[in-house]
Amino acid sequence: LTENIWNIRLLNFDKKKPQRFKRTVQFRRTIRNENFDTVYCLHRSVRSGLLAFFSGAQNIIGFHEAPGAWAYTETYARRNFLYESEKNLQLLGRSFRLAEKLPELAITNHVNQVTDELLDSFNLNRPYIAVAPSSVWATKRWPTGKFVEAINYVRDQFGLPTVLLAGKSASDLAVAKEIQQKVPGCIN
Repeated sequence: LTENIWNIRLLNFDKKKPQRFKRTVQFRRTIRNENFDTVYCLHRSVRSGLLAFFSGAQNIIGFHEAPGAWAYTETYARRNFLYESEKNLQLLGRSFRLAEKLPELAITNHVNQVTDELLDSFNLNRPYIAVAPSSVWATKRWPTGKFVEAINYVRDQFGLPTVLLAGKSASDLAVAKEIQQKVPGCIN
């Protein structure tokens, strides 16, 4: 998302690097210097609550169940049985409905061109389905067999080829390779 059509600058904080406390204090200054009016706190941690609080924003919106919820000016309950994206969209307000505005991923012309060239190299110039079968969080990973079932269903019902999207880690690549072996014709 570092390249985007909205000219939005991303502020990244890697919580896994050493000297977390020192870097959290430095990052707090970076956030405060942005002079945000509103902060939406999707991540449910004490650190996120503190960073939101020290941002200086007048409106801090997050989930009621978060350990840092004491810092929020407005909270919403994380309703069960919703997709994670729908839970996060709750923070935009009670009147927002997913059906009113479907999510979209805006891609820069450069990324679009590179993607087109790659897909052309596979002779894929028709509609297809893209599947990203991995997650850094084990609790959010769908079993490989379920991906195989879903891909086979889409192929059988709609005749769409599948492009597998994987990260660079060995585990991500292994999952994609396993699916590719079980579903002939998948592009990895």
